[in-house]
Amino acid sequence: MTAAISTQAQLPGDNALIVFPETYWVTETPTGLAFEPDTPIEVWGPLTERLVRQSKRIEWFIGDAIRFGEAAYGEDRYTQWVEQTGLSENTLTTYRWVAERIEPLRRRKDVGWSHHREVASLPVPAQESLLDRAEGAGWTRWQVRQAAKAEREKSEGRSATPDGTPIPDGPELWHPGIEHLTDEARAALEAHAPGGRHRQGYVAGFIAALLYADQQDCFVAWGGPA
Repeated sequence: MTAAISTQAQLPGDNALIVFPETYWVTETPTGLAFEPDTPIEVWGPLTERLVRQSKRIEWFIGDAIRFGEAAYGEDRYTQWVEQTGLSENTLTTYRWVAERIEPLRRRKDVGWSHHREVASLPVPAQESLLDRAEGAGWTRWQVRQAAKAEREKSEGRSATPDGTPIPDGPELWHPGIEHLTDEARAALEAHAPGGRHRQGYVAGFIAALLYADQQDCFVAWGGPA
C-alpha cells in the first residue's frame, strides 16, 4: 500500500526542527529560534539536546537524502529540489560522495563526519582500520588526515616507517592556492580582499590562516567536515 501524501496545510513548512508541542513556546525563523519568556525547562532541555545531536549527524542526513533522491527520481528531478537549499554544488556533492563511500552500518557514531570524509577515498579495509583507531584513541581530524595520507602513499608504493608514516623523498609541503578553496571560502575572500599591490599578500595570508586553523582543529564544530 502506498502512503497518502500529506497536504501542504498539514506539512510543517520551514519549521522542520521544532515539533509539537514545542511550537507553543518556540518559533523557528530563517536566522534562528525565538523562545517565549515562559518556555519551560522541560521543553528547552530536550529540544537543545536534540538539536546538538542532529548537528553532529546533519551531513550524513543530507548525503543519504541526496543519494536516495538521485536513485529514486533521477538527477534532473532531485537537482531542482537541492538547488533550493542555498548550499554550493561542491558541498552537496561531497555530502553525497562520503555517504556513498561509507554506508550507514560502517559509520562510527562517536567519530565526526569530517573524520569519515578524510578516509572516504581509501579502500574499505583501510577505512575500517583508521576509523577504529580514531574512535579508540580520540584522534583529531588532522591526525586522521595524516594517517589517511600515509595509507595512500603506502598503496602507491612509497617508502614508509613501520607505523605507516611516509618517508619523504624531499620537501612535501602543500601550498594551497585560491583554486583549492571551497565556493564559500572563495566568495568570502573575494568580498574582503583589497585591490592593487596589497591583494597578493592578503590572499596568501588568508589562505595561510585557514590552513593553520584546519591543521590545529581550532574550531569545536564544523559549519560541517566535524
